[in-house]
Amino acid sequence: MTSGYKHVSRSLYRREWFDLGLLIARWVPRSVLRAAAGLTGWIYAVTHPAKARVAAANVRSVVPGIPVVASRIYSSFARMLADYFVAGACGDAAIRRMTGTRRGYDYLKATSETGRGAVLATLHLGFFELGGWVLGQMSVPTMVLTRPEPDPRLTAWRADFRKRWGMETLEVGRDPFALLEALKFLRQGKMVAALMDRPHPQQRLGVVVGDTTLWCSRAVLQLAAKAGSPLLPLVVYCNPQGIYEFEVMEPIEVSSDKLEEAAFLLWSRLLPVVKRYPEQYFQFEEMSE
Repeated sequence: MTSGYKHVSRSLYRREWFDLGLLIARWVPRSVLRAAAGLTGWIYAVTHPAKARVAAANVRSVVPGIPVVASRIYSSFARMLADYFVAGACGDAAIRRMTGTRRGYDYLKATSETGRGAVLATLHLGFFELGGWVLGQMSVPTMVLTRPEPDPRLTAWRADFRKRWGMETLEVGRDPFALLEALKFLRQGKMVAALMDRPHPQQRLGVVVGDTTLWCSRAVLQLAAKAGSPLLPLVVYCNPQGIYEFEVMEPIEVSSDKLEEAAFLLWSRLLPVVKRYPEQYFQFEEMSE
């Protein structure tokens, strides 16, 4: 995985700022916090046009021709961060107020009952971390694959944050054998959550969906194939009323000789959500890197 965090100053990804975010969220109403965050995101995009152009170009590279305003992407991202802090500071009751429909529970339950585990495959879209809380409420044991934060203390902070919801964290990217832990987890019949759309250049697999080439993590696909576990496409997005909806889609079987087919089916499931909510596709790094 690449180093990332080019959408904002790396100095903002420090533990102190995230501690401050939690503190503010304890005292400021969610509606006020989201409004202030949205304005801050808009200002950042306007004052950093080069970064904003990359974000908008990435959306158009996934869904060509779709109208998208870069400042709305940053505003949506900032509101999501506000809700991240609200979720961490205010607990289950606050999270229940910001969550709504849960679709695809039958897929999740049926897959879990097979004992084969599953890879919960998602994109840099919406509030994907909130999926951990929903899975915790459903008593689904889950491990999250993550890359290192710019501040190692923040990596530990976010791992502790997920642990509140019953999720384990596995840092990948530096240790080539890290995925062996994920393989063991899957073989125990548990779930592994992974972002699929920003793989390391040496691990990416391209598939053509429509007229567009889209990238997927070959390493995670190979992990699923080796474990004999299906992919479960998963999205958590914010509807126009500011409520997050959780959706698990039909499972996808993966075999080592048909990785491209699995990647195609995965993108085919998830792409309509990007089309509906392009301003919530938080892919900030240049896709060509």
